[in-house]
Amino acid sequence: MRVFKPEIVQDGDEVCISARVSVDSARTKLPGELWFRFPANCQAHVSSDLNGFAVALLPLAMTLAEDLILEGAVSPRLLWGMMEYQRVQCAWKPTNFKPISIRPDRLQAARSGPSGSGVGCSFSAGVD
Repeated sequence: MRVFKPEIVQDGDEVCISARVSVDSARTKLPGELWFRFPANCQAHVSSDLNGFAVALLPLAMTLAEDLILEGAVSPRLLWGMMEYQRVQCAWKPTNFKPISIRPDRLQAARSGPSGSGVGCSFSAGVD
Protein backbone atom coordinates (compact mmCIF):
# COMPACT_ATOMS: atom_id res chain seq x y z
CA MET A 1 0.00 0.00 0.00
CA ARG A 2 1.41 3.35 -1.01
CA VAL A 3 0.31 6.75 0.32
CA PHE A 4 1.36 9.63 -1.89
CA LYS A 5 2.27 13.19 -0.88
CA PRO A 6 -0.79 14.95 0.57
CA GLU A 7 -2.42 18.07 -0.82
CA ILE A 8 -4.01 20.78 1.33
CA VAL A 9 -6.80 22.85 -0.24
CA GLN A 10 -9.01 25.50 1.30
CA ASP A 11 -12.57 25.28 -0.03
CA GLY A 12 -14.83 28.03 1.29
CA ASP A 13 -15.26 27.54 5.02
CA GLU A 14 -13.36 24.24 5.07
CA VAL A 15 -9.82 23.01 4.59
CA CYS A 16 -9.25 19.56 3.13
CA ILE A 17 -6.10 17.45 3.25
CA SER A 18 -6.11 14.51 0.86
CA ALA A 19 -3.68 11.91 -0.39
CA ARG A 20 -3.87 9.37 -3.16
CA VAL A 21 -3.64 5.77 -1.95
CA SER A 22 -2.77 2.74 -4.07
CA VAL A 23 -3.45 -0.78 -2.86
CA ASP A 24 -1.53 -3.68 -4.38
CA SER A 25 -4.00 -6.36 -3.37
CA ALA A 26 -6.30 -7.43 -6.18
CA ARG A 27 -8.79 -8.96 -3.74
CA THR A 28 -10.33 -5.65 -2.73
CA LYS A 29 -11.67 -2.56 -4.48
CA LEU A 30 -11.08 0.62 -2.50
CA PRO A 31 -11.34 4.33 -3.26
CA GLY A 32 -8.07 5.78 -4.54
CA GLU A 33 -8.03 8.73 -2.14
CA LEU A 34 -8.27 9.34 1.59
CA TRP A 35 -9.19 12.79 2.86
CA PHE A 36 -9.89 14.71 6.06
CA ARG A 37 -11.96 17.95 6.26
CA PHE A 38 -11.76 20.59 8.96
CA PRO A 39 -13.23 24.04 9.51
CA ALA A 40 -11.13 26.70 7.77
CA ASN A 41 -10.21 28.29 11.10
CA CYS A 42 -8.23 25.10 11.89
CA GLN A 43 -5.93 25.47 8.87
CA ALA A 44 -2.96 26.53 11.01
CA HIS A 45 -3.13 23.11 12.70
CA VAL A 46 -3.32 21.05 9.49
CA SER A 47 0.07 19.56 8.67
CA SER A 48 1.32 18.09 5.42
CA ASP A 49 2.89 15.12 7.21
CA LEU A 50 1.38 11.66 6.80
CA ASN A 51 0.72 10.86 10.47
CA GLY A 52 -3.08 10.81 10.19
CA PHE A 53 -3.02 8.82 6.97
CA ALA A 54 -0.60 6.26 8.42
CA VAL A 55 -2.77 5.72 11.50
CA ALA A 56 -5.97 5.44 9.47
CA LEU A 57 -4.52 2.96 6.99
CA LEU A 58 -2.38 0.75 9.26
CA PRO A 59 -5.15 -1.73 10.20
CA LEU A 60 -6.14 -2.12 6.54
CA ALA A 61 -2.53 -2.63 5.46
CA MET A 62 -2.10 -5.27 8.18
CA THR A 63 -5.32 -7.01 7.11
CA LEU A 64 -4.17 -7.07 3.48
CA ALA A 65 -0.59 -8.00 4.55
CA GLU A 66 0.80 -5.09 2.49
CA ASP A 67 3.75 -2.94 3.55
CA LEU A 68 2.82 0.68 4.17
CA ILE A 69 4.96 2.95 1.99
CA LEU A 70 4.57 6.62 2.88
CA GLU A 71 5.76 9.32 0.48
CA GLY A 72 6.28 11.96 3.13
CA ALA A 73 7.18 12.52 6.75
CA VAL A 74 5.99 10.62 9.83
CA SER A 75 6.70 11.27 13.49
CA PRO A 76 9.37 8.91 14.89
CA ARG A 77 7.35 8.58 18.09
CA LEU A 78 4.25 7.63 16.10
CA LEU A 79 6.24 5.13 14.04
CA TRP A 80 7.42 3.44 17.23
CA GLY A 81 3.83 3.35 18.54
CA MET A 82 2.58 1.85 15.29
CA MET A 83 5.17 -0.92 15.55
CA GLU A 84 3.99 -1.65 19.11
CA TYR A 85 0.36 -1.58 17.92
CA GLN A 86 1.22 -4.19 15.30
CA ARG A 87 2.91 -6.41 17.84
CA VAL A 88 -0.17 -6.38 20.09
CA GLN A 89 -2.74 -6.79 17.30
CA CYS A 90 -0.83 -9.65 15.70
CA ALA A 91 -0.63 -11.43 19.08
CA TRP A 92 -4.34 -10.92 19.80
CA LYS A 93 -5.70 -11.65 16.33
CA PRO A 94 -3.08 -13.50 14.28
CA THR A 95 -5.62 -14.66 11.70
CA ASN A 96 -6.86 -11.09 11.06
CA PHE A 97 -3.59 -9.11 11.12
CA LYS A 98 -0.14 -9.74 9.68
CA PRO A 99 3.01 -7.78 10.65
CA ILE A 100 4.07 -5.35 7.94
CA SER A 101 6.88 -2.92 7.26
CA ILE A 102 6.15 0.81 7.60
CA ARG A 103 8.46 2.81 5.34
CA PRO A 104 8.17 6.61 5.41
CA ASP A 105 10.38 8.78 3.19
CA ARG A 106 11.63 10.54 6.28
CA LEU A 107 11.05 11.01 9.99
CA GLN A 108 10.03 14.40 11.30
CA ALA A 109 9.25 15.27 14.90
CA ALA A 110 5.89 16.89 15.52
CA ARG A 111 5.69 20.66 15.68
CA SER A 112 5.67 21.95 19.22
CA GLY A 113 2.71 24.08 20.10
CA PRO A 114 2.40 26.81 22.69
CA SER A 115 3.09 25.64 26.21
CA GLY A 116 -0.03 25.27 28.29
CA SER A 117 -0.75 27.26 31.37
CA GLY A 118 -4.10 25.65 32.19
CA VAL A 119 -5.04 23.15 34.84
CA GLY A 120 -6.50 19.70 34.16
CA CYS A 121 -8.97 17.94 36.41
CA SER A 122 -10.64 14.55 36.09
CA PHE A 123 -12.85 12.15 37.98
CA SER A 124 -12.27 8.39 37.66
CA ALA A 125 -15.22 7.20 39.78
CA GLY A 126 -12.85 4.73 41.46
CA VAL A 127 -11.62 3.09 38.25
CA ASP A 128 -8.01 3.83 39.14
